Amino acid sequence: MHAGGGYKGYDHQNCIECLKQTVKDKRDVVELDFMFTTDGILVCNHGWSDRSRVASSYDEFRNWQLESGGTPMSAADAIDILKKKKIRLIVDTQEKDVARVYRELLNICRSKNAMGCFRRIIPQIFCESK
Repeated sequence: MHAGGGYKGYDHQNCIECLKQTVKDKRDVVELDFMFTTDGILVCNHGWSDRSRVASSYDEFRNWQLESGGTPMSAADAIDILKKKKIRLIVDTQEKDVARVYRELLNICRSKNAMGCFRRIIPQIFCESK
């Protein structure tokens, strides 16, 4: 399920509701996009230029109005939803410091007693030709 799956007919939402639906549908694998907010919080977002948005603080991100009406999701929200499930998580990021994303996911999983979730992470690695 790309970007958490769809919600209300919209794809690529990376929102809480789409991830919950993916879990309810008993999917085996889900891909989420991760970016840091300007204040250093890891959130589920494909890129700050998506939908004419600019990099924002966590509070601003939480107040975004997604076209589906879904709720913007932090990485901590995603781990809360996935931690007791056996779903594999494919991590996509546009961040230049990919290791920082994984360190933060590790920290979140440790703090939420969700190391099983961390062990089910699959890095998405690709290279686009220029």
